[in-house]
Amino acid sequence: MLPAQTAATIPSECTAPFSRLRDLPLGERSVVILLKVRRFVCGARACPRRTFAEPFSLLACPYARFTTRLDRVLERIGLALAGRAGARPAAQLGLGAGRMTLLRRVMALPDPQFSTPRVLGVDDSATRRGHSYATVITDGERHHPIDVPPGREAAPLAAWLKAHPGVEVICRDRAGAYAEGIAFGAPDALQVAVRFHILQNLGQAVEKCVAAHRGCLRTAVSPPDREATGTRTVNGETGLPFTVLPTGRRYARAARWLDMVSGRRTRSSRLDVHQPYLQRRIDKSDGAITIKELCEELAGRGHRIPYSSLRDWVRSCLEWPDAPAPTAAAPSVRTVVGWITRHPDTLTEEETTQPKAVLDACPELDQTRDLVRDFAQMLARAPVPICRTGPAPPAPHGSPGSPDSLTGSPPTWKP
Repeated sequence: MLPAQTAATIPSECTAPFSRLRDLPLGERSVVILLKVRRFVCGARACPRRTFAEPFSLLACPYARFTTRLDRVLERIGLALAGRAGARPAAQLGLGAGRMTLLRRVMALPDPQFSTPRVLGVDDSATRRGHSYATVITDGERHHPIDVPPGREAAPLAAWLKAHPGVEVICRDRAGAYAEGIAFGAPDALQVAVRFHILQNLGQAVEKCVAAHRGCLRTAVSPPDREATGTRTVNGETGLPFTVLPTGRRYARAARWLDMVSGRRTRSSRLDVHQPYLQRRIDKSDGAITIKELCEELAGRGHRIPYSSLRDWVRSCLEWPDAPAPTAAAPSVRTVVGWITRHPDTLTEEETTQPKAVLDACPELDQTRDLVRDFAQMLARAPVPICRTGPAPPAPHGSPGSPDSLTGSPPTWKP
């Protein structure tokens, strides 16, 4: 709209350049509007505006290359699919917009306005893992992100809470910096401990407890049944355990488990000619002879063989009388932690029977499992998240390997 001092001035000259505007496709064909825009030149020397372009506010914005309705379509596609994913359907629809065009439409949109929520969520997020972090603030009722202050210290969070008063409940990460920031920024707000973080801390405590009783995991392992395991010998009788599963025709036709291992083939060795002699020496000495003595005897017979080569060959190709039964590997700490912390309904039949030997051998781990399940059931039955309103609880008593470290002194809890 022309100012009052120039409205009475009649333009003395008029030019009409063309502008190209992309519009929505018509009949699967791209549409380009050649718009003739008149530009008026004011003849009054005192006029502060020398030229005036004819406005088309309903068709396009100034300096635009797309019509208003095409811009709206691109904004919706960009908000739903972002850059590359949105550029593919845009090309199929004949809109002719690349990924950067869609991203520019999204970045040009104004930030949504929000009112201070009653329930707030506070957690940290890595902008560059291990180097830089930020604090993510979300609306706990609408489940929408609100702001991302830099860092994960107490000062940025306290400043944000002071600038947005009215928060009643804050569901936060269990970091001490967030507790300090909330105490300064919103001292009247109720702090809620997230169940996810509580169970995560519980799992870390259980892992420390199981690691302290690692010796119980070894003593609870029973030797495997020789009849249920395969062998790694030439005659297929004794050796390292290998479970043979008769599944399929290839397994039924296989004479040894070595035939079923991809990339492994039985190859002859230069030590095979000494097998009868070495086996007789082992049987004659009732297994008392050592590999070092066998190596020295072969050297006396004119066959110098490296000790390491003979050791590996003897262990895989010869039989030792009264050889000890192969021991099964003890379960790892992470495996036992999974047995203790996972819900009983999610455990398989094998995972249900395996922990029994471990827990019977270690009463502390058995007590730990009972405490973990009772605590998990308490969280599941709680009608609302459990909130701590009093001061921080004292340090738990007992060593890290004791079940007492999972309970500690009872703090002040409020449902």
